[in-house]
Amino acid sequence: NESDRSDDEDEENEGVRDGDDGSASVFPEDVNIMLPLTLGWTWCLHHGAKSLAVKEAKLRVPQAHDAIHKIRLALGFKSSLIRTRVRTAKSQKTKKSAWSSVHGVNAGVQEHARVYSLARDMFDVLEDALPSQESLPELTKADLKVQTLVLGSNEQGQRNEQLPWIWTFGIQENNGPHWFAELQRVHWLRAKDQLERWMEEECTIKNEAHWVPAYFRNRADFWMERMDWTVQLTSPGHYAYAAKQRHMWIQLAQSADEALKFIRESEPLVDKSTFTYMSVPAIYVPGA
Repeated sequence: NESDRSDDEDEENEGVRDGDDGSASVFPEDVNIMLPLTLGWTWCLHHGAKSLAVKEAKLRVPQAHDAIHKIRLALGFKSSLIRTRVRTAKSQKTKKSAWSSVHGVNAGVQEHARVYSLARDMFDVLEDALPSQESLPELTKADLKVQTLVLGSNEQGQRNEQLPWIWTFGIQENNGPHWFAELQRVHWLRAKDQLERWMEEECTIKNEAHWVPAYFRNRADFWMERMDWTVQLTSPGHYAYAAKQRHMWIQLAQSADEALKFIRESEPLVDKSTFTYMSVPAIYVPGA
């Protein structure tokens, strides 16, 4: 039909433009290069180009890793510029110069981000060529947002802050700049503290499954003693109040026993004095 013929003509005329004299001209920059990426995995699979598609897919992965590494370096340098030059600027001239340096670094970040996004899109086209390779994460603007607390270990309000995925993506080089090693050390130690804090919280919750019913029973025994004491004083009003309180605490103990029965039977009391903490690797110990 007419629409099919129109689509075929558009595909045939791709890369063809009208010249100055009205004739059709072909410009090299408008012609797609016949790579496995432009042909697609299905075409390569049915035309004997499977090995080429696999090789290109393999090349896109290190290209993406390299782009992310450059983004990390640029963002860290940008954060350092803001903390050491922008904030310490004493005049409008020095501040303007500092911000010019920041904008220059930011342009590099955007370029590396574009390279990563292109590599990711190309890998997605040939993703079936490497079924064992995990998909590359999507890079968003939020991931590129640099905060000065990234390098400031003494900044407040960081306890539950998490770094974007780009800071832990791929292989981390050990021969990076000093500030990058410091960043890794600070955030590894922060993650260690968060993990151990939640491990302690888990132990506390398990112990509370034993402590709560025991506390309720203790309060019931306390009011039982008050009942015995009011009998000796022959005070029926106080006796009735103590009996009511004892009955309330017994009901709470029974309710807690029923609700926390599964935890108590599966998890014994944990002695926090025996709690073991993670050891810090030598590379994260200052001066090691």
